[in-house]
Amino acid sequence: MKHTPDLNLLRGLDALLSESSVTDAASRLDLSVPAMSHMLARIRREFNDPILVRSGRTMVPTPRALEMKGRVSRLIQEAMAIQADAAHLDPATIHRDILVVAGEAIMSFLGGPFVAYLRKHAPNIRIGFTAENPDLALRNYAVTLAIGPRSIDGSDVRTELLFEDRIVGVCRRDHPLLDGPVNQERYLAADHLINARGGRMVSPLDALLGAERHARVSAPTVSSLWILLQTDLVGLCYQHQERAAVEALGLETFELPYPLAPVAICQSWLTAHDLDPVHIWLRKTLHQVVADIPFTQPK
Repeated sequence: MKHTPDLNLLRGLDALLSESSVTDAASRLDLSVPAMSHMLARIRREFNDPILVRSGRTMVPTPRALEMKGRVSRLIQEAMAIQADAAHLDPATIHRDILVVAGEAIMSFLGGPFVAYLRKHAPNIRIGFTAENPDLALRNYAVTLAIGPRSIDGSDVRTELLFEDRIVGVCRRDHPLLDGPVNQERYLAADHLINARGGRMVSPLDALLGAERHARVSAPTVSSLWILLQTDLVGLCYQHQERAAVEALGLETFELPYPLAPVAICQSWLTAHDLDPVHIWLRKTLHQVVADIPFTQPK
């Protein structure tokens, strides 16, 4: 299956062909020599050609590499020119519909600030949100960006970290669980509301916890908070993304009695959008919106 070449690999190829040296190419791209060697290995696999071969104490380009050298250099120059255009883009002149794939928690956290920023700086952009499966939606629909807690596989997909979040426990403020320390025994003895696709009663988190919780209800992430408010069930939520909803409903969060790694929240897009000035501006804008949201520590 054909895919769009990785622009970073083309930059690496351009540096290697210009310098004829892994060490000098690494210096040019501000990479370590091992990282540059790894990139050369990827380039060789991508183009099915050695690209550089040793001749005595030096490296020389292969015949195919020499044929590509001029074209690759022109492509990189064009890419730099397009990126320069994006830096001087006036967002008020953008007329475009964009579609963002994101789950409930992401939309409740980023949706308002993102839309507010666009309304102020790029009022002619129209934005739609959908909670479709990001893996399928990114390739089957005209999706601009997918935002979520995991990267999407595929050589035709780019992924950037937006921020890291944490999973914490959540329940009513007068819940009996909070009358004492929330240790593993007391936590597992509680009845739980879990967040799983399709209403299933088994969550992938159980494998990370190393124990199966007493699941009594399964519900979507944000909607589950309303159920927790009126029951003795115990749930989970994202510390940052759902903080506003948790505080507005008068719920209480608590630290889980298990060590869980932070959750990486990323933005992903198809490589076909790499050099689109508007898309570049949108990606930078999303980073700016995230940077402007105050992250607070759990109580």
